[in-house]
Amino acid sequence: MVVKLKSLAALCIAGVLASATSLAQARDLTVVSWGGNFQDAQREINFKPFQQILGKPVLDQSWDGGIGVVQAKLKAGEPNWDVVEVESEDLGQGCSDGLFEKLDWSQLGGKSNFIPSAVSECGVGTMVWSTGFAYDANMLKNGPTTWADFWDTKKFPGKRRPPQGSEVHPRIRSYG
Repeated sequence: MVVKLKSLAALCIAGVLASATSLAQARDLTVVSWGGNFQDAQREINFKPFQQILGKPVLDQSWDGGIGVVQAKLKAGEPNWDVVEVESEDLGQGCSDGLFEKLDWSQLGGKSNFIPSAVSECGVGTMVWSTGFAYDANMLKNGPTTWADFWDTKKFPGKRRPPQGSEVHPRIRSYG
């Protein structure tokens, strides 16, 4: 029997790790997140305390996202990720494609304990973030005020560096 990945739009770690205890009894639990300072904080606040409760290692890995990585792991017969932080679009696609397990909400305290628009069959969003743009006010007195301005190289000449990764980049590009 192939074990499918459990997915979360953003780690709902306390509840999800609690529901993953039975899986973790068979092997170490592996949580996958975005890396960097963000994952360092998650490790201290979430992973290590749960590891103490579980009495077994909680392994964490980082990734850059993308449903293709999940598909490749399953196709290769290596579904060794138990809790994965994914973008909302990947969560929706992975759930409808059967790549992610449906969550047992009774093990997580019920859907009513989460923001209704953040809940899906296979995950729950628990992280809010945003993307903005910045410029040097010493170099540019009246800078861009919209994404359309940001992409207007005639009105605002110079280099641009859009956000890398995630689904944000195509959306921001569409404003230009």
